[in-house]
Amino acid sequence: MDANIPIAAFINISFTHHYTIISKVKYVEQQNFYIQFTADTKAKVEDLLDFIDTEQLFVRTGKTSLIHCICY
Repeated sequence: MDANIPIAAFINISFTHHYTIISKVKYVEQQNFYIQFTADTKAKVEDLLDFIDTEQLFVRTGKTSLIHCICY
């Protein structure tokens, strides 16, 4: 488990949201981001899936540079 996990956010989202994030998002930094986002916005699972599938939310925040450095 990542030491930087947003614990309060983690506790405040549903199992379905956790399952969606864990099954769709490969990198821990991104998973933590989507956990925090979901808790903050109370996003529906369908909306969360749209954001994850298109990567539009993670990209808009400028957090993708680290992920691409790790991949390539």
